[in-house]
Amino acid sequence: MRFAKVMILGVFALGLVPLQTALAGSQSNLYASGGIWAKDYLGEFTRTQSVVDLEQDLVVDEDNFSDLYGALEYGVPGLPHVRAQKFSFDTDDHSVLSRAIAFDSQDFNVAQSLDTIVDIEQTDAVLYYPILDKALSLDLGVTVSYFEGSIEMTDRTQRGNADFEEFVPMLYVKARTDLPVRGLWLGAQAQGVSYADTSMAEFNAQLGWEHRVGLGLEAGYRVVRLELDDFDEVQYVELEVSGPYAALRYHF
Repeated sequence: MRFAKVMILGVFALGLVPLQTALAGSQSNLYASGGIWAKDYLGEFTRTQSVVDLEQDLVVDEDNFSDLYGALEYGVPGLPHVRAQKFSFDTDDHSVLSRAIAFDSQDFNVAQSLDTIVDIEQTDAVLYYPILDKALSLDLGVTVSYFEGSIEMTDRTQRGNADFEEFVPMLYVKARTDLPVRGLWLGAQAQGVSYADTSMAEFNAQLGWEHRVGLGLEAGYRVVRLELDDFDEVQYVELEVSGPYAALRYHF
């Protein structure tokens, strides 16, 4: 955990050192954005015992709630641009078990009422270079992604819990093109990695509009897929979070 946080803070620091100089340049950009993501969950996990299905066993379903993130993009000649963002995946659901499951040395029986809390946070720091910067722009770089969260299952007499955290480096690519209508643009962003027992992929496509004063709107679809073995206290986790989103953004 400490190593992951130090690495992410180091990436932030690398970008923040030349911040004053960068913002003084004509090519510097500062973005802020926040909105709502309609998230649908699929996946399964285990902690040395039963494989638990989020949708069938725990009835973890679609959730609509605020999802805020910030992005800072600037550059100094010779140095990479920097982007920072944070997403949260959390849900609190109630279900009645259709089969017996075991989790964290606790046995939950058929027809038992079960409360489940899944809470995951993803913090990204991205270093990238603009490869193209015309009507069509293309950025390539690397992402330092840090995951932390917990899964908790409780009934009237028992409580099972598993905490986890993981530091994942990924490749990053972003493309954007201006459309014929003034201020309208189409874009896509992807990052991912696959090695050993780790697989992570994230993709979103968006349609946006920006007024000349910098205020704009963005709508699109985001998919996050994660598969990890020996994920701290969780022996195995496979998770997909997807759904449409809409955001209000400002370009300084």
